Amino acid sequence: VVFSALIFLVEPRDNVGSLPTAAWLTIVTMTTVGYGDITPASPAGSLVVSFLVVSSVIFTSFPLGIIGSTFTSVWCDRDRILLMQRTRDCLDQWGYTAKDIVKLFKLADKDGDDELSLDEFRDLMYKMRLGLKEDRIVELFQFFDYDMSGTITHQEFC
Repeated sequence: VVFSALIFLVEPRDNVGSLPTAAWLTIVTMTTVGYGDITPASPAGSLVVSFLVVSSVIFTSFPLGIIGSTFTSVWCDRDRILLMQRTRDCLDQWGYTAKDIVKLFKLADKDGDDELSLDEFRDLMYKMRLGLKEDRIVELFQFFDYDMSGTITHQEFC
């Protein structure tokens, strides 16, 4: 509305004869359709339309940045979710339950601190024959280590 009013004020009446025509020029410019049926004829009109173009680009870029950031976040989280689901599926396939996880953690906890280090977790994953490769075991460990302490508890795992 502001740009339409400005265009209507600065453009000659033979070019932009009414406020609806100025609104049409604004909408067509903002949506980058640019039909070319109406263009600014005065230097002041060109200046207003230039600011309109820059404002429109900035206005459009903000949501695109937010959408891109959200997509990246979800895409990274996708890998974590798929890896955790695969691990749960393997645990189910081998017949492990939530109660078994606590027992398995106690068995794998070589130093008795009720937490598994990466080495202890790696040994547990190999003994459970889940078929995970070394790099996936490390990723899985890091996903479960919510507090980034370098160890995980059975509560973090479940």
